[in-house]
Amino acid sequence: MTTRNHAQTSPQQSALNSSQRVSHLAPEIPIVRQDTPRSAAHTFIDLASNDYLGLARHPRVQTAAHQAIDQWGVGATGSRVVAGTVPPHHCCEAKLAGFLGFPAALLFSSGYLANLAAITALVPSGATLICDTRNHASLIDACRLTTAPRIICDVTKPPELAAALQQATSSVVVCDVVDSTDGSVLDIPSIYHATHAAGSLLIADFAHGLGVLGHDGRGALPALWTNGQAPTDLVITCTLSKALGSQGGAVLCSAEQRQQLVDTARSFIFDTALAPACAAAATTALEIIASEPTRVERLHQHMSALTNALDLPSVTAGVVAIPLGDPTRAIAVHRTVLSAGVGVGCFRPPSVPWQRSGLRLGGRADLSAEQLIRAITVLRDAL
Repeated sequence: MTTRNHAQTSPQQSALNSSQRVSHLAPEIPIVRQDTPRSAAHTFIDLASNDYLGLARHPRVQTAAHQAIDQWGVGATGSRVVAGTVPPHHCCEAKLAGFLGFPAALLFSSGYLANLAAITALVPSGATLICDTRNHASLIDACRLTTAPRIICDVTKPPELAAALQQATSSVVVCDVVDSTDGSVLDIPSIYHATHAAGSLLIADFAHGLGVLGHDGRGALPALWTNGQAPTDLVITCTLSKALGSQGGAVLCSAEQRQQLVDTARSFIFDTALAPACAAAATTALEIIASEPTRVERLHQHMSALTNALDLPSVTAGVVAIPLGDPTRAIAVHRTVLSAGVGVGCFRPPSVPWQRSGLRLGGRADLSAEQLIRAITVLRDAL
């Protein structure tokens, strides 16, 4: 457990020197990023994206987006507190809040901005931030923007979390629900019970859990509900751009906290509102998830098939990692797999530390049996 009054050093930051080291050792396989566009008519089997439920191209989702553009235009044209709020925003917020059991929700242009808002606007003055060691970059950056002292620990280890909570007289615990690099899922009920007992606020990023975890895409959140409502000392952030197949982010909270965000969150006030089409598309995606529970079940079935066939640890999320250790090998295997028609993620410095380099497989509910078998065969041959 580490106490810091300055910025948390993230795995991404600590890997920067590793990036330079890899380039020096293997200049023929550079670490530099490339934003190579994919074709709209691509034929590769997609295990690289976060479109877990295959909703980005669902006809109903696309129709909702088209109708919103016809009615409201392409962009929101302004800040939510000026002229940018339109009915699709409030409709999506109500649908999202109801789906996750919160009194209120507030939409943002991205999940990154939602995390910035939740932490900078909702952390009380004088509170200490207790940050998980593997927090996403957006959570780390959000904590940097506050003046709060930080305690960095592994919140999944009860003794470490208990010691951190005891050290701070007033605290806010910040963590991800799902690790986006390997699919590990935190025990949020246990973490919440510890923070609640200490009188602390828990802010948890549900980006890779929404629409994925559990049998209905809500994960363990219903276990914390009382009469269908989440507790007031729990704030959830999420994104609309993964399982919902749209774009944008949101903060789920109490009505009072929502108003505090509207009044004080800079990434809400000084940003153009989320495009109406994205809000409308996400609303329809939530309706599909609620009405088609078999879609979530298929995702888990496909993840089980992948992990079993490739001898990987079982996961309950839509992501699993194939650790390879050496970044140069990770890049080489990634290229081999892609050339064989299977798209996968490749995590290496500076996204992750050197030793955690490898492939990242994202499950898809809409894969055919033939596509799944083909992907497994290609990955087996490449590994």
